[in-house]
Amino acid sequence: MKYPKLLLLAVLFVSLRADAQKFSGGLLFGPAITDVAGFSSAYNAGGEFKKFGMYTGILVNYFIAPRSELQMEFDYVQRGSQVPPDTTNNNNYYTLKLRYVDVNLIYRHHMHLSISKKPTDRLGLELGLTYSNLISYDFELKSIDYPLVLNNSCFGGLVGLFYDITPRFCFGGRYENSFTPVVPHDGTLPGLYSLFYRTWNAGNNMTFVLYFSYSFGKSDYRASFQSPPPASTAPGSGN
Repeated sequence: MKYPKLLLLAVLFVSLRADAQKFSGGLLFGPAITDVAGFSSAYNAGGEFKKFGMYTGILVNYFIAPRSELQMEFDYVQRGSQVPPDTTNNNNYYTLKLRYVDVNLIYRHHMHLSISKKPTDRLGLELGLTYSNLISYDFELKSIDYPLVLNNSCFGGLVGLFYDITPRFCFGGRYENSFTPVVPHDGTLPGLYSLFYRTWNAGNNMTFVLYFSYSFGKSDYRASFQSPPPASTAPGSGN
C-alpha cells in the first residue's frame, strides 16, 4: 500500500505548485452496489448485484483545458457479492465482503450543450483507470466463516457521467469493472471442487456507484467556463 500513498502525495505536491486557478481538491462519497462475476452462479444461487457498500475518498483535479480535467482519487471501497437466504436459492446463501483502497486516474470532459436555448457546460463524461488494493475480506457461507485464496490487487477501468450542480458541488454515476480477477481462475471455493468460469469477465469485480463530490480551494477557473459572460454590445448599437 505504500506505493499508492507515495503516488498520491507526489500528485498533491505537484498540484500545489501548479497554477492555483487550475487546481482543486475535494471529497467524494456515495453508495455502491457490487458483485463478483460468476460467484453466485458457482453456488447455483441466482441473482446479482445484491451487495451494497460504501464508496468514499479524496480527490485532486487539474484543468488541462477549459472543459477538460485530470482527476486523481484515493478511495475506500466496500465491494463483494451476496445471496441472502431464501427458499429459491437451495440454501446456498453467502456473503463476501471485500474492502479495497483504490487509486483512480480519470479524464473528465465537460460537454458544451444547449438546453432551452441556454448554453451549459455542467454535464460531462469521465473515463479512467483504477488500481485496487485488497486490505481485508470476510466470507461467510451458510453462516460459517471460510478462508479464501484471493488476488491482493486488481487493475481495471471506469466510465461514467457527472453533473456540476455548482462549481464546487457535483453529482455523478459510474461503472467500474476490473480487468484482472479477484478470484483466481484456477482457484477453488469452499464446498466446490473447482470453480468453472463461463464468461470473459468471471471472477472480476463489478461496481456501480452514485456519488457526490465537493471541491474546496480556489474554483475560479471552473466557474469561468460554467457561466459564460454576457455578449458585449458594440458602442453606439442601441439607445
